Amino acid sequence: MSYLFFQALRYLLITGIVLAYIEAGPGGAAVREIVDMFKEELLKVDWLTLFYEFKTTVVEVATTAINSWFG
Repeated sequence: MSYLFFQALRYLLITGIVLAYIEAGPGGAAVREIVDMFKEELLKVDWLTLFYEFKTTVVEVATTAINSWFG
């Protein structure tokens, strides 16, 4: 299995534990407030523009590297 698969599985497991704690654990309401705060901030991010800029930068770096190696 790939590293990326295990990282995704780890993320899902941690997310499940946090959500279960919010529902049943002592102090779950306080954890819910923190999670909601992060959720609100993440919803404010323009993800499409962020990924487009990231992709553009990676392509520029790769092109520059290839041109300098094989130029």
